Amino acid sequence: MENEVDLEKLVKEFKSIEESFGFSIIVAFDDGGPVGLVGKDLASIKEALNNHNKIFVEIGFFMYHDVDFIEKPCFQFWEFEFVEDVDDSYYDKYHSSDAGFGIYVNHNLEVEYGYYVAESSKDGEDGYINFHDFKDAREDDNVKKKIYKDLDELDIWK
Repeated sequence: MENEVDLEKLVKEFKSIEESFGFSIIVAFDDGGPVGLVGKDLASIKEALNNHNKIFVEIGFFMYHDVDFIEKPCFQFWEFEFVEDVDDSYYDKYHSSDAGFGIYVNHNLEVEYGYYVAESSKDGEDGYINFHDFKDAREDDNVKKKIYKDLDELDIWK
């Protein structure tokens, strides 16, 4: 775990981001993985932290653009921020038109950075979301660097 979060600041930041971009999620986790969505208010977040191992709070989003869309493959963050130099197979794990990043928070308010990638099912029915951390990320991972920079700059820390 990296930093310690201030929950009141986190809720304020989360609501501001959600108002700007429309949709964000908070998900509760137990040992087996995600167990359900959490309400977006302070009381619901505290209750989830008391009853589950951790929560994931989405702070931002990103999407992959391949060469069919632009000249060089890249990831787009927010509205007009781009990360390039991502054309080796290592970056395949981030390929999605619907991905987000944020923080995992445990009951001690300790934080670990993470991301999710939403994928459609092969038959076109409901898809699924895979949540990840950065434990296996390379040092020179440009997507990780961008996410860490954005999260480090937030006013949510104690």
